[in-house]
Amino acid sequence: MWRRPRRTTRNASAAGLAKVPMVDITAQSHQIARQYMIRLFEEDFNDPVALGRCAALAGLSPEAFHSRFQYAGSNVMGT
Repeated sequence: MWRRPRRTTRNASAAGLAKVPMVDITAQSHQIARQYMIRLFEEDFNDPVALGRCAALAGLSPEAFHSRFQYAGSNVMGT
């Protein structure tokens, strides 16, 4: 089971911090959810066909999708 790092505060709710739920990354439900996630890359925003497909899945116009999610494609870890 993977655990996020703990805050130094003992009582997270009293400090105004969100409680972080435990996630079992070996669970079948987690593996299935990861497979169905849409991962956006910078190339998806540069390709009009890919942008149109992603926008259609989100129920947005390509322009609205680009303005709403462009930050996600530019913040890929390792790039």
